[in-house]
Amino acid sequence: MNSKVSSLKRHVKSGKIFFTDTKLVVKSASEKIVIGRIFNDDFLQLDKEAVDLCNQLGLQYDKNLLNEEETEQRQESNEEEETEQRQESNEEEETEQRQESNEEETQEKPKCEQTKEETVGFLDILKINFKNIENSYKKYEKEINSKITLLETELDTTKKELQEVKKKLKGVLIAMQSSLE
Repeated sequence: MNSKVSSLKRHVKSGKIFFTDTKLVVKSASEKIVIGRIFNDDFLQLDKEAVDLCNQLGLQYDKNLLNEEETEQRQESNEEEETEQRQESNEEEETEQRQESNEEETQEKPKCEQTKEETVGFLDILKINFKNIENSYKKYEKEINSKITLLETELDTTKKELQEVKKKLKGVLIAMQSSLE
């Protein structure tokens, strides 16, 4: 074991034994094989960061835990893929059902049920909504442009202030150098 590793202590929350300086958790006080680490006051199963730290410090770690973790990750990944495939399949079925339903509805209804007056009214509503959206856009565009202008002005002022501070610091530096000579 490396001399860089400090004393052991029992983690209150998990009851696990760990090195106080590295936060690496061991099987027991007598069996100093790393099985994980303490992170944000929680016990984490052996992971890449813990393995890297073990390698740096010359500590042994339980290689079986890595294989278990990889197996669990593969199982989780497979389960996620199966779930996604089921969801996609369900979505496809729902889409097909909607299309069939729409086809039935269009077959039952005459092609043009709206009157000319209804169509004109609908177009008027669309025009009004478009105007409202356009006005909102213009309003927000003006607000954003005014804020950009304000920020640019503040940036210029800050640049000027920094130039002044830079000049003063140069003067102080020159004064200090001349007093040292």
